[in-house]
Amino acid sequence: MLVAIPLESFLMVVTLAGWSAVYLGKEAAQSARPMAKRRRQTDPWIVRGLMALLLLAIVGNGIPSAVDAAWARDQDLRLTRIARAEIAPEEALAPQAPSPAAAPEGLTRYRVNARLHGDHLTWTTHLLYSNDTGETLEDIGLHLYPAAYTRAVEAIPLAETLAEGDLNGAFRAQARPGTFQVTDVQVAGTRKRSTLEDTALTVALPRPLRPRRRVGLAIRLEARLPRWPERFGVWDDRILLGNWIPTVAVREHGAWRLDEFSGIGDPFYSEVADYRVNLELDDALGVVGTGDLTGIAATDGRRRRVWTFTSRATRDAAFAVSASFQGLEQRAGGTLVRSWYRADERERGASNLETAVEAMRDFGRRFGELPYDEVDIVETGGYLGGMEYPGVVFTSDSSSVLAGVPLLGDLFRHAGFDAAQERYVVGHEVAHQWWYAAVGNDQIEEPWLDEAFAEMSTRLWLRRADGDDRVFRTVNGAAGVPARPGVISAGVEDFGSNSAYSEAVYLAGANLLIELRERLGAAAWDKVMRTWYRRTTLEIGTVEEFIDTVSDVAGAPAARRLRHFL
Repeated sequence: MLVAIPLESFLMVVTLAGWSAVYLGKEAAQSARPMAKRRRQTDPWIVRGLMALLLLAIVGNGIPSAVDAAWARDQDLRLTRIARAEIAPEEALAPQAPSPAAAPEGLTRYRVNARLHGDHLTWTTHLLYSNDTGETLEDIGLHLYPAAYTRAVEAIPLAETLAEGDLNGAFRAQARPGTFQVTDVQVAGTRKRSTLEDTALTVALPRPLRPRRRVGLAIRLEARLPRWPERFGVWDDRILLGNWIPTVAVREHGAWRLDEFSGIGDPFYSEVADYRVNLELDDALGVVGTGDLTGIAATDGRRRRVWTFTSRATRDAAFAVSASFQGLEQRAGGTLVRSWYRADERERGASNLETAVEAMRDFGRRFGELPYDEVDIVETGGYLGGMEYPGVVFTSDSSSVLAGVPLLGDLFRHAGFDAAQERYVVGHEVAHQWWYAAVGNDQIEEPWLDEAFAEMSTRLWLRRADGDDRVFRTVNGAAGVPARPGVISAGVEDFGSNSAYSEAVYLAGANLLIELRERLGAAAWDKVMRTWYRRTTLEIGTVEEFIDTVSDVAGAPAARRLRHFL
């Protein structure tokens, strides 16, 4: 139809215009003859015009239909080729999880045993905590983000943003909170007192934990998953397990950073640790996510399987579960990239893989190779475009938001907005594997260090790949948002909405970096970024440390330019 309608309209306009011009010319010629010589007869031009219209009807319906048929055949062949290359989640099994070369020893270890029955999740996290704070600790603070999904729908993080974009009413009609409870907390094998305030769990230790010592904790949790399209919950036929594992908070200035789980930005802040996650699922389900799939074992009943994922030196571990996942894979440097999707999302899944591989090759050349050997891109059917986790990206297009809305979905697709948005979002979220997953930062108080860096990386890649900013401008409207003093040091609490946060931190923040690159030159700027990446990989970087890096590599004037925007 995209080809047939314009072609048929074009043929009709050309034929009618030609016939009218000739016929009007004939009428003028006839009116110039004497009245006596005129005869009453059927005008041959009318007959010819009718014959032309008949021919137009045949051609106008035949040629576009043939074009559409040829396009459909090519599309079927493309989808068939994609299907032949697909793998199932089980085929992602790796015999052994490689260890990142830069991974430090003695990290905190998480061992998670989870069971999923429908939307009912039970899980136990065995945590071997290493006290690297330099302090003697009386307690340990942890984030339990699933507790936020028991709030009223309008109070759950991202609810306001989801409702604003709910054009077809599906979110308002289907979203509902879940349930959550802490069933047991043990320290060194003994049940201990703990306090849960919203999403902050504080566990008292039986005796002070001195620096460089370890202690074991076991935390048993139970939840009825919320009906929710982003991060954590059930939506359509997919289950998302993001920010679900109890995570030890960062210790700063003698206190645990147990910040509120707000709806602005991505308010997460964690150090790298080692993870081993066992997920017991119904036999029909598959799971993809952070780390390497190192085992699949049938349970005694043989109707369920346990999937084991292992990862070293990651800041979190997130997973997506579905009975309908299919995937494609391709290498980008030393990293294996996989794209997961449903059969009806096959073309989008292939496009996501192509985009991710292209972007990752560019980022690897600019900044350095990732310390991880695998990155997964997962179509989730969500509403907000994308969400990054270590080694995995949750992504979606506008189809969920526009499902059932007359004409608008087709208009977005035919105008190229959907394709541009997918390309932009996948590129941005993949960039977070460098800026957040590998190089950590305080995403609550200094989100500029990951969001503006991911945005800058995406725009520079798109310029190199496409030769211009058309994809960025199609999605964002305009790039000319000037940076103002304070943009570098702004935290999520400084904004009242995600749109204001995105404009300042993403757009203006990235414009500041690109402007500095233009001042320094591409080669000098790439050296700054490679140095920053090398210095802070698997660590937590700060704004002050980045400015120091700029000063070391590019000189004091460049550093002073950045300080103007603190």
